[in-house]
Amino acid sequence: MSYRKKISAFIGIVLLSIAISYYLGPKYSYVSEPLVIWGVVILPLLLLMLFLPTNIIASLKKFSLIYIPVVIFLLAVAPTSNTDIYGLDRELIAWFTSTLFLIISLLIIGWKSWKLRGK
Repeated sequence: MSYRKKISAFIGIVLLSIAISYYLGPKYSYVSEPLVIWGVVILPLLLLMLFLPTNIIASLKKFSLIYIPVVIFLLAVAPTSNTDIYGLDRELIAWFTSTLFLIISLLIIGWKSWKLRGK
């Protein structure tokens, strides 16, 4: 399967997870909020990836294979509500990690594109 088909399938999965999260609503907010937050961040990146060369996508894949499991662990151990003095809860961690993922991904895309232009 080509990478464009894989990305298109992943776009469908992200859209489906966002729809399911809205359906679950506040009853299961501890699951639905991180899914929506991450879906909103990943969707534009996936659409951008449809037009990128394969070597840039390979770099993003390497980064994602390390970053995503760490985020899943952080979200799994985070409290569902604000219970400590620092105010860290699952929603705040989801916002922070998804924003960081977006920024790092855009930096990787920019860096690799710049290096490709030099060749």
